[in-house]
Amino acid sequence: MRYAKGCEVIDEKFPESDTFKEPMSDQARAGIAAAVAAAQDVDLIIAVLGEIEDISQESHSRTSLDLPGNQEDLLRALEATGKPVVLVLSNGRPLSVNWAAKHVPAIVEMWFPGEQGGTALADILFGDVNPSGKLSITIPKSAGQLPYNFPAKPGSQARDDGMVEGPLFAFGHGLSYTQFKYTALKISPERAGTAASIAISCEITNRGERAGEEIVQLYFPRRLQQRHDLRPGAARFRARRTGAGGDEDGELHADAGGPAALRPQQPLGGSSRGGSR
Repeated sequence: MRYAKGCEVIDEKFPESDTFKEPMSDQARAGIAAAVAAAQDVDLIIAVLGEIEDISQESHSRTSLDLPGNQEDLLRALEATGKPVVLVLSNGRPLSVNWAAKHVPAIVEMWFPGEQGGTALADILFGDVNPSGKLSITIPKSAGQLPYNFPAKPGSQARDDGMVEGPLFAFGHGLSYTQFKYTALKISPERAGTAASIAISCEITNRGERAGEEIVQLYFPRRLQQRHDLRPGAARFRARRTGAGGDEDGELHADAGGPAALRPQQPLGGSSRGGSR
């Protein structure tokens, strides 16, 4: 195992560099060059990037959600070596890592972890644990999309023709070392009165070679309500663990009465975007 610092978390011009990038200093160029040199004869690069507490806490808002300083320059230089790259993010706010999402095959979001964070990260990176975490927030593509939350009031996130569309990573998104397929969706009963409890079930198939745990997510809108609020939908979550190639039944329940009513073809799957993964 070989370590190279690469660059500082923030550069000499921060926070102005969040809006206008000056040419890199000689020190930053040397640090990135040293990291690239250290990666020439390795099998895998683990790039740990993100933020520090000093720039991600109360009264420390940022103009940009990009990686601060010269970190993306470092990441691009490491990817250019042709070695497989795993990006580990340690940060206190969602970061719009658009370039990494298109060019880096694996991204691990660890936020600002507790005392056992290093152990948990090592377990995931070495494959001792198959990750099953899901995002409890929405990660936008740009700060220009903000506010960009889920759920949101209908029409509150309308898009102009000159704006990017959709999140970088949706609420509920999260991958693992295996893949799951959702089939045999059933709703029982299909029609019911307002006092009924409706069961929504499906079959989850582990299509990979590793045992894994999937969090089944069901989302449905609030079609009938007496007042407008910021909660147009409701959600149900349940974890299901399956062996490699195995099947598992998942069932969730929703009340037909009250302010929410079920509507067909609502997202059921591995994130708020629905579908298998």
